[in-house]
Amino acid sequence: MHDFPKIESPFAREMVNGVYQCLPVIRLEHRWVWGGDCIAVEKLDGTNVSVHVLDGEIKTLMNRSNMLDLWKSGKWFYEGVRNAIERAYFAPEKFNQAQVFGELVGPKINGNPYGLKEHLWLPFEHLEGKYFFRFWQDFAKGCAGKTDKEIFENTSNLFKGLWSIYRRQHGIKGGSQ
Repeated sequence: MHDFPKIESPFAREMVNGVYQCLPVIRLEHRWVWGGDCIAVEKLDGTNVSVHVLDGEIKTLMNRSNMLDLWKSGKWFYEGVRNAIERAYFAPEKFNQAQVFGELVGPKINGNPYGLKEHLWLPFEHLEGKYFFRFWQDFAKGCAGKTDKEIFENTSNLFKGLWSIYRRQHGIKGGSQ
């Protein structure tokens, strides 16, 4: 089992007064983001959790690279996965052997920005199908021939003040993200 790789900014960054800031320079290894063949999925404010499935049964859960002990870890990890199964967001029986990654949100996670009463684990595959920005591909194609600075400014302006898809679909008030 492995940890889900941290997703880096497609823009170069530098430290300014102890805080990373993006620069209007696209990192070479991330130019594909504006090629028009990818989707932009909402980044939820949760914690990364993976579920290891063997022969259709959940064997272990991991939070990043930490194996979670059923008897010692917070119940919210298991509650979140159980709720995902009950809502048909995840079906372990469909997997022979897999490590499935997703984001856990809820009362004990990051101050519960979604105001949830219970924890919920959202597999990334579910997020890709339901919480993606439909405008992204057309926008990305429209960036062809533009300078890095123009792409940076256009991308930044596109997402400024954009309301969270998850919040909109679930009627959650407050905050722009």
